[in-house]
Amino acid sequence: MPRGVVEIRKVFNGPRRVRKPFIKATDFEVLDDSLRRTGWGAITTSDVDEDLDVEYDISNGKATDVRRYAAIPQAVRRILEVHSCGHPGLALDKFVHCSRGQSFVRHALQTVVDVNNGMTSQSDLFPYVSKHWHGDLNAAGADTFAAMTLGPTALHLSRASALENAGICLHPLYGFVYLPGSGLKGMARAFAETVWLSVQTDAVSAWRHIEDVFGWAPTRYRREQIDDRNHPAKRRYETEDDSKSPEIKAHVGNVVFHDAWPESWPKLIVDIVNNHHSKYYQGNNDCSAPGDWENPIPVYFLAVVPETKFTFALSKRCSDVDDSRVDLARQWLLGALCHLGAGAKTNAGYGAFQAIQPDTAPHVAAQADRRSFSTTLTLTSPGFLAGANQKAEDCDLRAATLRGQLRWWWRTLHSGFMTVNELRLVEAAIWGDTHVAGAVRVIVSPSDTSAHPSRRTLYDKSAYANFPNAQKVENYGIPDNVISGIRPEKTTQGLWYASFGMHDGGKQRHVREPGARWIVQLMARSTRFHVDRKRAKDRETAAMGPHIESQMVLDQAIDALRLLCTWGGVGAKSGKGFGSLAIESDATWSLESARQRAAHLRQCCGIRRAFCESDAQSSSLELMISASTEQGFPFEWPEVWSVLDQVGFAYQAIAKKHKRRREKQALGLPRRVQNPSSGDFHAADPVNVTKRHTSPVHVHVDTTERGYRIATIAFPAARLPDLRESQRFLAAFMSDFSKELQRRSELAYQPAVPGAARAERPEQGAASPRSRTYPEVQPRGDLPSLVHNRTDGKRRVFKVERTQPGQSADAQWLRPAANASYQMERNWKIAELPQGCPVPAYIVGEVTDEARKLAKCVEIVGIPPQSTPSPQQQRPGSHGRSGGHGRSQGRNR
Repeated sequence: MPRGVVEIRKVFNGPRRVRKPFIKATDFEVLDDSLRRTGWGAITTSDVDEDLDVEYDISNGKATDVRRYAAIPQAVRRILEVHSCGHPGLALDKFVHCSRGQSFVRHALQTVVDVNNGMTSQSDLFPYVSKHWHGDLNAAGADTFAAMTLGPTALHLSRASALENAGICLHPLYGFVYLPGSGLKGMARAFAETVWLSVQTDAVSAWRHIEDVFGWAPTRYRREQIDDRNHPAKRRYETEDDSKSPEIKAHVGNVVFHDAWPESWPKLIVDIVNNHHSKYYQGNNDCSAPGDWENPIPVYFLAVVPETKFTFALSKRCSDVDDSRVDLARQWLLGALCHLGAGAKTNAGYGAFQAIQPDTAPHVAAQADRRSFSTTLTLTSPGFLAGANQKAEDCDLRAATLRGQLRWWWRTLHSGFMTVNELRLVEAAIWGDTHVAGAVRVIVSPSDTSAHPSRRTLYDKSAYANFPNAQKVENYGIPDNVISGIRPEKTTQGLWYASFGMHDGGKQRHVREPGARWIVQLMARSTRFHVDRKRAKDRETAAMGPHIESQMVLDQAIDALRLLCTWGGVGAKSGKGFGSLAIESDATWSLESARQRAAHLRQCCGIRRAFCESDAQSSSLELMISASTEQGFPFEWPEVWSVLDQVGFAYQAIAKKHKRRREKQALGLPRRVQNPSSGDFHAADPVNVTKRHTSPVHVHVDTTERGYRIATIAFPAARLPDLRESQRFLAAFMSDFSKELQRRSELAYQPAVPGAARAERPEQGAASPRSRTYPEVQPRGDLPSLVHNRTDGKRRVFKVERTQPGQSADAQWLRPAANASYQMERNWKIAELPQGCPVPAYIVGEVTDEARKLAKCVEIVGIPPQSTPSPQQQRPGSHGRSGGHGRSQGRNR
């Protein structure tokens, strides 16, 4: 049995984080009970081993969030304790967590990022070594050029370390990210053989150029190429025109591919991809459908930040090598960087490069087996976009997110026309699987942000919509009906309901405001359909499946993109209208033409089956329930936040019609149904009420010349609880939802924040129109101790309003309590305004912590107006009651 004792070393930054606790061998026998008594109940005796490093957090004197590290030699540990770890490679390879869970992996990778990004401030190291590197290249007569990453770049994820598929290529001596020359040479050759060679008129001569640059070896594949009459490879002789001269069976390439170094120490980020249908992708039968009831599995890894510049270098191996060979190598390497990508996950947009001089990159769009499509996407409604850290800098549209959405909408075109296993095989041919890469590559890059500014801010729901109950009735038309139970005071603000979870007690999410634009490139190549995916990568059987032309592949991706931009959205809460995208219009595209192209693909793969409801185990366009009008619901309003507020009110009103009914769980899981409850709902396996299921209702917001248009659809779910019951419930829901949206679209425009219309958006970096200085108000003379500036410079602003109509305006609203604190008079309430809200004129504003302790029921005092303000004069401020059951779509955040 392992023996050891926990020895806690130096504590820094307070008692929360322990720097270097570790276990060393002693005569003390470690038992489960002794671990619990010492606060180590989070680990077991199997975790305790000699030379095992452990880090954890302390909460109430107990160890929490225990993180296990790889073993480090005692001498190395002593060095780290004195000098800390300043080398990213050492932090990644020697000082990381054991891969026991993705939360541990994320923490370990963030440590590596912190170490690496801390090196960017050391301005003397990298310029010194880079100067010597450039000097060596000049001495070798190397031809250099620069290229910049368009998106994040993942390099060498399979690097051997304690983490699985989370590595990155770091310089072995200095620790910065670089691109090895061997990998660049392989990329260039792949581009030359698969792209450049296919458009050459003299294939034999072109192949000789490829071999001259890269060399050749007497491998089995080369012998097979020579024996293949259709392949341009030929035997090479010492005397090229004399086949009787000695054959040259091996030759080194005439061009040297040097390592590519960054122009400055590159920054790293922790990136993430989410697998939402792991059982579906891993399965091989019809039992694992790609339903929206699976919990996403996050995978964290390291990536280089976008817009990082690298210097690439090529040189002659010998001085007598022709210059044209270096020119060809440069052309092929640039083509590989710009059209194939470097590193891992290139089909998901990673590793995309852009030449600093665009005219130097080869154009491949017109080639027979390559097709491309480029368009601009515009964010038409606020988007809760996020990456691994959910910070402002990663509140952006990611290529991995977009590609995941395209796969989902692509499946809606084919679900029900194929069995689940056939759907999996056809999807693998187009989008790829673990055996062979997909035939579609997605690249996303930001458009000109200066012309289309879009702010990234922390979402503050009260700053965008906040009405008193009386105005909910007058301006929003909520029926004050006791029988139906839809009462204004029982109704959550619409926007709050629709965005539930984005600013409700938990972590406050960042939001990308409308107007953001991205350039999206879809690149497609020809592929083949294989029934046996394991044989798809075998050289002998790879060319035996039915051939799918590149144009057909590209059409599938374009159709999925247009479906997304017609009915879907990206990011969290996309089902409630957030994250909607608009694409450049195409008069020739229609849903019927997309269905015809989908049928053509199935026929090409040998699948000619008619639609069958029993095969539609995931969302299908054939079963889609749309609104009563094809034109949607037009809101001739100047800003989108009020439109989303109306969507939330409408959704909430229909959901309340099914109050306490278990059938309401068909709108997504988990969803609480309070007692006393009625009705019956039994979700089919593997779905149950304790698990997750994305809402089958989709709301999309599009712009028009006069405002906005709302489109809404629903997909019956085969397992919520079954197809027939789901169709019945969703049909009734959509009918009522459509009527409510239609009624609200005819209301007169009222800004969601009265007196603060948001039609005009501020420039990037400019102050928000909601951010204004608070007015100085003279406090009451008898309350001087409660109203004054705080020592930290922050202000707390509150609003006072009546809770019941009819209260006399001259009523005493504050009165001293017996304990010398202050209480509110009956029928008045007080609530704190969030930062950035418009401030009512009658607010008195700041208190110290000491003053707040004096108050029993009230934290702040203020002077109410002498007369009751009219609805036009009232300002927002009451928090009201937060609530709702909005569910995040959760797909590919």
